Order: sequence, then C-alpha cells, then structure tokens
Amino acid sequence: MSDAAGGREQPEVRRLLEFLLEALQAVEVRPDLPEDLAQVPGLAPLYALVLDMRRFLLGLSQGDLQQKLEHKGYLPGVLKTFQSNLSHLTWQTQMVAEGDFSQRVDFLGEFSQAFNSMILRLRDSIEALRESELKFRTVADFTNDWEYWVDKNGRFLWVSPACVRLTGYKPEDFVADPLLLHTLVHPEDRAQFQAHFADIGRSDAPHCDMDFRVQDRSGHQFWVQHTCHPVFAPDGAHLGRRGCNRDITARKELEEELKRRAATDFLTGVSNRRNFMHRAQEELLRSQRYGHSLALLMLDIDTFKSINDTHGHAMGDAVIKAVVAACHQNLRQVDILGRLGGEEFVALLPQTDQAGALAICERVRQAVGGINIPAKEGMISVTASLGLAELRRGESLDALMRRADTALYRAKGGGRNRTCADDASEDETA
Repeated sequence: MSDAAGGREQPEVRRLLEFLLEALQAVEVRPDLPEDLAQVPGLAPLYALVLDMRRFLLGLSQGDLQQKLEHKGYLPGVLKTFQSNLSHLTWQTQMVAEGDFSQRVDFLGEFSQAFNSMILRLRDSIEALRESELKFRTVADFTNDWEYWVDKNGRFLWVSPACVRLTGYKPEDFVADPLLLHTLVHPEDRAQFQAHFADIGRSDAPHCDMDFRVQDRSGHQFWVQHTCHPVFAPDGAHLGRRGCNRDITARKELEEELKRRAATDFLTGVSNRRNFMHRAQEELLRSQRYGHSLALLMLDIDTFKSINDTHGHAMGDAVIKAVVAACHQNLRQVDILGRLGGEEFVALLPQTDQAGALAICERVRQAVGGINIPAKEGMISVTASLGLAELRRGESLDALMRRADTALYRAKGGGRNRTCADDASEDETA
C-alpha cells in the first residue's frame, strides 16, 4: 500500500493491528514504538494511553488504590471511577471493622447486594454474640464458683472474678503465673492435685471430681470441690480443660460436726460406745502387732441413781460432767476415754502394764472422790468404783472388756470407791 500524494510507502494495516493487539494482550510489552511504526501519525499517543491503562489496571488488580492515571477520556474516566469506588469500599470496610454496621454499598451491582447482606448478617451475629457475652459475664461476675479455662499446656486462658473473693488474687495473677494455683493448694493435698493436673494435656483424661484445701493470700484455709473436664472444638480438636472450684467449707464443717456428733457422747464430748469400740480395736491390733502392753479400765459412778432421784437429772448431768473432767485431768493424751452409757465409762491405756494402769486408776479414783457439787439439798459428794484388766496375748477386745467389767463389779461388791484388777486381789486398793 502506498501514499500517492507523498510517494512514501505506509506500513501495512495488518502489521499495525497486530502490534496494537499485542499491546493489549501480551504479558510484557515494549516501552516504545518499533521503528517501522514510529512514524505512523497518532500512534505514539495511543500507545502511551494503552501503556498507562495497562499500568493502572495492573495496580488495581494488586490493590494499589493510590496510583494516578494521567490520561483523560472515556476509558480513563471509567477506570478512575472504578478506583474511586474501590477506595470508598475500602473505607466502608474499615468502618465496619470498627463496629459501624450502618455502611451500605449501592454502586457495584450484585456485589453491592452481597456486601450489604453480609453486613446485616455480621451485625446480627455481633449483636447475638454481645448478648451472649453479656449473659456469660453476668453469670461469671455473680457466681460464687471460681471457674477457669486452661489450654493443653496448663496455661490459664480465663479465670472468673470469684477467684478474688476466695483467694485474694486477681484473674490476671493466675494468667500470668500458671503455677499459682499449685502453690495455693494445701501441702497435704498438693500431691493429689498435681497428679490430676499432670493429665491436663490428655484429651482422654477422665472427668475429675475431687475435694482439696486451699490457702488464700492471707493464709486462711478453706475447702473447695474441684470439677474438671476436657474441652473440644467443633471439629474435635482438643483445646484444654474447663475447671470449677466451689467453696464447700460450710459443708465440710457440717460433715465434720456430724461425724463428731456421731462419734461422741452428746453430754460429755467423749467417745460414744460405737466410736470407742472402733478406736479401741485399732489400738488393740497395734499393741498385738508390736508387742506393746495395753490395759483397760472401767469406771462406774457410785450410787448415781440416788443422786438423780434426790437432786434431779440436771444435777446428775453435772455430776457426770465433773467426773469426765476429773478423768481428763488424770488420763494421758494417748488414752482413749469413752462413755458406755448412763454412769459407766471406759478408758483404754496404750503401752501400759497392770502396775502402771493401777497408778492411773488410783489418780482418777481420788480425783473423782474430791468432787463436791453444791445443790439445794446440800453438797453432793461423788465416788467411783473402777475395774482394771491388762491385755493377754491373742485376747479379743470383748474378752478384755468382760474381764475389766468383772473386776469393776468386784470393786462395787467390795464396798465401792475402790479399784480392783482382774484376778489380782492383792492389788486391790480402797
């Protein structure tokens, strides 16, 4: 093809179209015109426009919303409008991230609908989450239970505020020091607790339910019921454990009080018959195992029925209490004193032979004989008769008590206010 007026040959149209198509489609293009096209009128500014839009579109595709497009016209204007919309959408997204769910998009067609729907659902989800968190916080703040979550390594992720009231330490203290709880557990219970805590990372570790003592920041001791179980994510991944410590001090104190009442005589506070027999049996087995001597004395208040009939049951109770006080003053701490019923008492004397037991019996008898209780009808004088027996090899507790009881009746039959030892009349004293 030639230019008839100027006599110069022009490049072929096909070559020009191929070059422009390459400029639009190729991944990489040359920055300037080739020599055979350099002189085509109007091609240089067109090629510059193509290169500028290529650069601008590449930047948009990579998220660069700050670049400039120098050219003007319809296509550059469309691209600038698209850049502006993306910039505004970015700002709206940032506002949503800061909690402004009123943002809406109306300039990107179907994308706008999807974006707006997402914001509405996100808003509803956040409001539901906040409501749930408020309920959780309300329960956590007002519950008396000290609850916590730990990860698989035993690090505290969350601790309820109740820990402050119970221990004097804040939740952040436990988060900062995972071993703080271990140090608060009572030394006598610490090994049991640490053995349980060693399984904290096991997903198959069983549900734990145990009681132990805790010492707060001031050293005050209280009881907690500890429950703990594994926590799993929806996909089954093991996350750690959730634990709860409930203050059960009042319950423990009540249990101890009930045990004490079940084991002691309500009037005197000494062991009742059932508890005495249990403790005495343990001591008898220990004595037989180690070959220690053991003696048992039985005491009966003389003419107690006459005291009750003459002065009333209230004064009778006062006499019983005074006799128990006299026994406590003359028995040792290792001795076990019990009330068999009415005015009859029994004491087990560990590591004591008959001679030593006789000396103890005499101290008790003389102390009881020194009791004088003022009453309306005059002073109440008290005496007691005692029977004593020393444990024989292989002998049962029942047999030992029968022999001491036989000695007691000998003492009462011999005139009361005396001590008699079983089968040892020469050791009887009055």
